[in-house]
Amino acid sequence: MNRKSIPIVLVLVALAILVVVPASSVYREIRQQRLNQELIVACSRLDVAAVRQTLCAGASPNAVDCSYSPQPSLRDYLQRLFTHRPEPSCYRPTALIQAFKASMGLHDRRQEKLTPIVKLLLDQGAQPDVCDIVGDTLVDEASEFDYSRASALLLLEKGACPMKLDRCLLKACAANDMATIKLLLMRGADPNATGRLNCISVTTPLLCAVSTDRLSMASYLLQHGADPNQHFTGEMENLSLLVMVSYRHQTAMASLLKRYDATLPTHRKPRISFSHSSRWGVEDLFGGLTILGFDDNMDLGHYGLLQRE
Repeated sequence: MNRKSIPIVLVLVALAILVVVPASSVYREIRQQRLNQELIVACSRLDVAAVRQTLCAGASPNAVDCSYSPQPSLRDYLQRLFTHRPEPSCYRPTALIQAFKASMGLHDRRQEKLTPIVKLLLDQGAQPDVCDIVGDTLVDEASEFDYSRASALLLLEKGACPMKLDRCLLKACAANDMATIKLLLMRGADPNATGRLNCISVTTPLLCAVSTDRLSMASYLLQHGADPNQHFTGEMENLSLLVMVSYRHQTAMASLLKRYDATLPTHRKPRISFSHSSRWGVEDLFGGLTILGFDDNMDLGHYGLLQRE
């Protein structure tokens, strides 16, 4: 090679590097965007095989839908208005959010595909704490539906912390989901939280456990600070848990409550009308309290347990 041609070759090599390196970088970026979009589409269709394939090809588990233009519904607007949450300026749903959104519009066995997709994404490093357009986490959404309860547990195991901890705890207690209950209490949920389930009446986690005679759940809640002297609301207003289990002869549950210092109401005067007494049976109350070790000659009127309307 001629010495005079060496600088020319070096210049050509430098030019090639200047062209090829940026071109390859642009190609990789375009390919990544394409894979990410394919993952978003696969999640929107709840296609487990396609999700697995795109993740193996290099798609990001935290891919966002760049083509999404936010069009919040009236419900979303009202939630932001009354909860004082700021409107997201550049909200883009992730693959996880798209999978949840797709499952909510279904009412068949395709909903069962949600949990495998969530597991695939989380195992590849997807962020579990992503929020929807109104600021609720996916755990908040998943806790509302039976089919997505397993997905909520996966998110909690990966460190997700819902915005509505107490609401999620009530739903988990109603579903007898001990694994979720333990994780929510570890995240700081209040074992004495109150709320409505299915718009029926105000309830608490311990009341859910006692009313369905779930001894292990009640014991776990009491160990973590649940108040054994809670009172009913609604039809059986101000009745304590101990009185209720006495009616129903739940001996094991009553012993558990007494072990955590549950007492008959004295400072408050709960009321059982004669209509309730005829329904439940006054003898059931006497029998239940006797089984629990109370004096069978005691005056229930002293405790305000019987009173005419």
